[in-house]
Amino acid sequence: PAVQPSPTPSNEPLGSAENPLLLAVVTEPVDLENESAGGDLGAAAAELAQTLADQSGYSVESMEFSNYADLTRALDRREVHIAWLPPLTYLRAAQLGAARVALLSNNFGVYSYGAQIIANVNTNLETFYDPAAGANTDTDETIFDQLRGLRPCWVSLDSPSGYILPAGAITKTGVQLQPGAVLQSHTAVIRALYVKDICDFGATFAISGDPRTASNVQDLPYLMDQIQVIWRSDPVIPNLNLSYIPEMPQEIAQNLNSALITLAKTPEGQDLLTRANQYDIQGLREADDSEYDALKDAVKELGIDLKTTLGR
Repeated sequence: PAVQPSPTPSNEPLGSAENPLLLAVVTEPVDLENESAGGDLGAAAAELAQTLADQSGYSVESMEFSNYADLTRALDRREVHIAWLPPLTYLRAAQLGAARVALLSNNFGVYSYGAQIIANVNTNLETFYDPAAGANTDTDETIFDQLRGLRPCWVSLDSPSGYILPAGAITKTGVQLQPGAVLQSHTAVIRALYVKDICDFGATFAISGDPRTASNVQDLPYLMDQIQVIWRSDPVIPNLNLSYIPEMPQEIAQNLNSALITLAKTPEGQDLLTRANQYDIQGLREADDSEYDALKDAVKELGIDLKTTLGR
């Protein structure tokens, strides 16, 4: 059973049976660019809490929340101590002084992913991305100058890779665009660019995979030749993280980090972590807040209110 939040401060040491560490999970699916759901999240979260308790020697209990707004409030009130947070939700919690990142999850072989600007080859936009080198061949100012006055296709206005990171980078160079078409999925952006007439270029996720290779766009002939990458970011959008409240004692944090990283090295541990988050986790590593700088800059550039992007 899920524990009810109790803001009553305890005089007992944190992690003792009388004052257990509370690990928060959200039952709404993690809305990252790639997700894997299935199974009973609550039961898996309780199993993860028990496994952590067994490995660390602390008392750990899980607490369920139905949405990230409630979880963020609970972190802010110190009603929970540990939480799994998507990148924009983490930025909001950190803005409130309610969370500090400790670990990042490996999802589809990477710990963070990126964004790309793509266009139909017939649009006559010049590509500045060199796939062999895995890098852009010129500055953002030069690359984005050709996009001036064009119409973009975005995924959604709270998508880190399908809008925020690329739009922030374009805005930073002073290039102004026409209002964008918002298409709700990465593959919808691919389709729109393929048929032309809807927009001049689009943005999707990159590095963790390529939406041009998705199974639901394989009906489009010569897709990889037809839709080319104009620009690609570095992998600067962190995956789902594990955060602690800032007051978490360093010794407890280090012991929990060690237990979780060890757990994530075994197939059974990866399976448990995946089920407890409804998000594919293939490993964990230590992380710090500076890994969010590029995303933070883009949010600031676009004037996004982080209260509106909880769950992303």
